[in-house]
Amino acid sequence: MDQFFFNRLLGGGIRRFLILCWCWCWCLPFGFGIAGNTHATPKRPLILYYNSASPEDHWWRTSAEIMQRACTDLGMDLKVVYVNRNQIKMVDEFMVAANGPDRPDAVVFQSLKQNGVDMLQIAEKNKIPAFIFNAGLTTEQTKQYGGPREHFKYWIGQMLPDDKTAGYDLALSLYQEAVRLGFADRDGIVQIFGINGAMADGASIERAAGLTLATQKEPRIILKQIVPANWQRDYGKSVYLGLSQRYPQVKVVWAANDLMGLGVLDGIMERKLTPGKEILTGSIDWIPEALQEVSNGRLVTTIGGHFMESGWVAVLLHDYFKHQDFATESVNFKSQMEIFSKKSSAAYLSQFKSDNFKKIDFRQFSKVERPTLKQYNFSLNPVIKNLIEK
Repeated sequence: MDQFFFNRLLGGGIRRFLILCWCWCWCLPFGFGIAGNTHATPKRPLILYYNSASPEDHWWRTSAEIMQRACTDLGMDLKVVYVNRNQIKMVDEFMVAANGPDRPDAVVFQSLKQNGVDMLQIAEKNKIPAFIFNAGLTTEQTKQYGGPREHFKYWIGQMLPDDKTAGYDLALSLYQEAVRLGFADRDGIVQIFGINGAMADGASIERAAGLTLATQKEPRIILKQIVPANWQRDYGKSVYLGLSQRYPQVKVVWAANDLMGLGVLDGIMERKLTPGKEILTGSIDWIPEALQEVSNGRLVTTIGGHFMESGWVAVLLHDYFKHQDFATESVNFKSQMEIFSKKSSAAYLSQFKSDNFKKIDFRQFSKVERPTLKQYNFSLNPVIKNLIEK
């Protein structure tokens, strides 16, 4: 090749190289090229929430709605997966999600029928922060694995309702109302039977423990029997009808959740008796129909408000992702439940509706969003105030 052609080839190559560099520099600000957009918006954290029930279950649907509201306020994305009380489905689906293209930045779940350890093992293996709420590990599991950030380093926290106190308060409220109505015998004894949820669920175990504690602290409460009804209204009705035949003298029924309590009301009506006057029952969860029945005087009480836990968990995860680790305060949070009485019914019924959740600004509960906040305040009082003022 003579020198002339060599120089032309070299010159053309340099020109093409310079043109390519110019194009590269020009395109970068617009996000082209393998380097990507250097000014891209930071990725929003994705929270995967395994909801233990179905959208038809009001309490669990409300929990999902509140968590969605909190995530929206706090700039996070939420994916809700309903597992319809199938603990195996939850584990299987999490195993797929943990290794899939939409891998979550955190997972939130209830230990459903004691599947918490299986879920934590998947989270640990895949280095996904896990947060347990509503129902935790069993006593035996806790002895073996400890609490958050002990055996499982990616189990970053948990928030559990005080189910034992709720079960105790429910029993005591029923006993006091029975005494007021003259249901006690000449020795002041009030007989009671209980209808529980799924026996393997932590909430069932703790709420039943509260009922037992009430009989120990108040020996005039006599518990005849406690039978599971798997949290279901129809099952609660059938269990009530069976127990009422076995114990026709018992006029007080303790129910571990509102759906079963409403089932008891259905059974009372089938027996052509008057609930609230001839037979007393009360329950736990604060679903709207139960709240209305308390207002109507057919249910003695419902105890709840713990559906707000999902919102509080979202606040804690938000702060964690923003490098304000809630562990400086605690990794174990306990949510209190409130007793709903006929006296307080008007205020609550007017405010606790799904349409009103959009009035809650969850940023006010975050230490990141409110730097002056020294301690988390996860009580219902500021929520109710927030709803009323807006």
